[in-house]
Amino acid sequence: EKLQELLKMTFKSEKIYLEAAEKVQVTKFSRFLNHQSTLRNQLCNKLIEKLVSNGIEPEKRHIDKFTAPISGLDMKRRLENKKHTKEVRECLAYDNKIIGKCKELVETPNIPIDILEILSLEMGELLTNIIKGEKIIQNYLKQKHLNTIEAQTKTKVLKLTSNQH
Repeated sequence: EKLQELLKMTFKSEKIYLEAAEKVQVTKFSRFLNHQSTLRNQLCNKLIEKLVSNGIEPEKRHIDKFTAPISGLDMKRRLENKKHTKEVRECLAYDNKIIGKCKELVETPNIPIDILEILSLEMGELLTNIIKGEKIIQNYLKQKHLNTIEAQTKTKVLKLTSNQH
């Protein structure tokens, strides 16, 4: 059923955010990703509550929140990983898929009102958080660019002053 698929996707989203938070080594991103994972967990719980109150037994076999242990080599790779924004954007892209599933469900006839409410809540929260995520990425890239310009300027000044001596 489509509601079960949405529940599965939302659980997967929670795990994706959690794994991405462990991979990125930028505090702003890991905080955002951990918070998003927690929000996905809350959305899952609300959805389960509405399913149960409507006599629909939620599937729980897809609930796997544990991430694999990280080896020393994996940790070294993560520390060297410069693709932090890619990790965040992959999470946000998956949220777009969930929004698509929510839209599909909203258009389904005979969906109980309280489930429609949770679907609109989920779509609204996901859209808001996609915007927040993109803003964090843009601010990070802007700051990184400014830091690069500042470093280049300092290098030029040092070269000029050392050439004058």
